[in-house]
Amino acid sequence: MKTTVCATLFTAASVLWTSTPAAHGDVVSAWSFNALDGESTTFQADTGAGTLDATSVAGGLGVYAGSQMNASDGIPAGLAIGVRGSSMNDRHLELTFSQRGAVELSFAFRSTPSGFDENLIQALDGDQWVSLASFGSGLADGAWHQVSVVLPDSDGVGRVRLLLGGAESGSGTLRLDNLRISAISSPGTILACGGGCLGARSRRR
Repeated sequence: MKTTVCATLFTAASVLWTSTPAAHGDVVSAWSFNALDGESTTFQADTGAGTLDATSVAGGLGVYAGSQMNASDGIPAGLAIGVRGSSMNDRHLELTFSQRGAVELSFAFRSTPSGFDENLIQALDGDQWVSLASFGSGLADGAWHQVSVVLPDSDGVGRVRLLLGGAESGSGTLRLDNLRISAISSPGTILACGGGCLGARSRRR
């Protein structure tokens, strides 16, 4: 049985969790994952400048069928990056990108019933990782979902990581696709939950 707990955001970051695409501003960095080779563990952005480092999850990294959810115009479903196995709990994928002011992180994800549903979005603040929000709670259902979060202002380099958790078996997976960093002009502070809630981890029992 899976119990889902709703709570507030960890910070004043604005989060939208929905199963439909959201509007985007100018793209700072974007990864479609359609050119995955099944061997690399670091990935340069397809659009803009940025790096996704998946070295921490190299032992569970895989290539899966993707989605058009959250994709830029004209980008086909193609491929998605994925992480498999409970041994990857408490491991992460890290994003590094140029950032001036507030930006929005958005991506599509899909978790299997025994997969990762206690995941954190964290930003580097000085020398500490600060949790902004969680995603996946109540949505380990094998369907694609979308998450968006406004990141704290930065005047240089932005660093964000997705810290994985909640996988219960060696076959549990999490897919990620169409990851985007987009510029925004005035971040809000309203939380919207669609098909689940952000800001709290779930517990299976």
